[in-house]
Amino acid sequence: MHNLHNRKGDEPIVRTGLGKSHVKRNNQLQILLQLRDNGPMSRVDLARRLNLTKAAISLLVGDLLERGYLTELGQCIEEEVKPGKRKIALDINADYGCTIGCVIDMAYIHAGAANIKGDVVYQQPSMPMRCTTKKEIFSELLEAILETAEALPQKHILGVGIGVNDDLSVILGKNRSWKWELENFLAQHCPYPVIIESSTRALAMAQFDYKKDSYWENLLFVEVSDALNMAFLMDGEPYLGSHSRAGDLKHCVVDPAGPLCSCGRRGCANALVSVRYVLNNIRTILSREKFPVLYDLVNGDPKQLNYDALVLAAHLGDPGATEIFTKADNLFFDCCVNLIYIFDPDVCYIHGLSIFAQESIDEYNHKLAKLLGKQSCTVFKLSGYGQQQSFLGGCAIAGRKFFYQAVSQLPEEND
Repeated sequence: MHNLHNRKGDEPIVRTGLGKSHVKRNNQLQILLQLRDNGPMSRVDLARRLNLTKAAISLLVGDLLERGYLTELGQCIEEEVKPGKRKIALDINADYGCTIGCVIDMAYIHAGAANIKGDVVYQQPSMPMRCTTKKEIFSELLEAILETAEALPQKHILGVGIGVNDDLSVILGKNRSWKWELENFLAQHCPYPVIIESSTRALAMAQFDYKKDSYWENLLFVEVSDALNMAFLMDGEPYLGSHSRAGDLKHCVVDPAGPLCSCGRRGCANALVSVRYVLNNIRTILSREKFPVLYDLVNGDPKQLNYDALVLAAHLGDPGATEIFTKADNLFFDCCVNLIYIFDPDVCYIHGLSIFAQESIDEYNHKLAKLLGKQSCTVFKLSGYGQQQSFLGGCAIAGRKFFYQAVSQLPEEND
């Protein structure tokens, strides 16, 4: 900030601009993001991608290497070996530190830790979620964080990411004040900085940041659980909407003549497609006459009924299970197609499918290709994470906040 005076010398004119330090840190952040999104590369390649001089890149990289953010992997492997100075591959230093992740839904609390690149360094067994009040949930999350930290005595813990499933609003409240309360609670009792996000958005960011397959800029992530939730990443960043409600898939109407939903409308996806609704509906009518295969699979006990049993019974030819599963599956596919029409993503990841999951994905792609053409025959993909690895969603949002974004806030040595 510079204070200048006008011609009369009366009041100072304040002009603000981006200082050299800000520009430097922003460029260093872009270097890290390039390496995160594209993998190891040389200084020359970074200079070309970021439209910076080789000298500028060398200075920026040198500082990041000295601070431990980057590491040198050795000589790049190139198709043509050219004379002169060899390119040295740079990569993010995965061992710079680790993040703790906790994800909580109506059934479980998942907790663990990962390094910057998403490699699991510790994983707790998933804990059944038996909390019935906000206070109990806060205490359980704190205990999960501290137990995970105790298992990492030699690790530099950068921070904690917590992903909360939207279904927990029945306990936490719909006005979102619980988030502020949880932040205050953890600020008093947790020794690490914390960030809180929707579990679905967190998992979408983990899918993007820790990807094991091709790079996608625009990513749709649909979570199939007790309710339906969705997140959309545009150029790798979550789209939230004006009131952070983007992705509230469960209240999209799929059958105007359907049953009444908790939101007051009829035929919402939550009331027709969600796992909770489908299973609760079957429990009230479960009998050997209507569900001969399913009835035997659960030993005639409605309490043993789960979604895998329903899918298996349908595949084994149970007429009642086939009818209910097929209707729910078709409605779910229609929901996803609507989202694909609206957002036009590179890929749509489905999270939460288990038994016969790949068969379902293949069928979705086959039907989508008929609607949109052959270029859409691989849009649907399975999420890379099972339920027990859901904590990586928390690790991803913590990594973004306390590793990548922290670079732009690093002080200069003479500050």
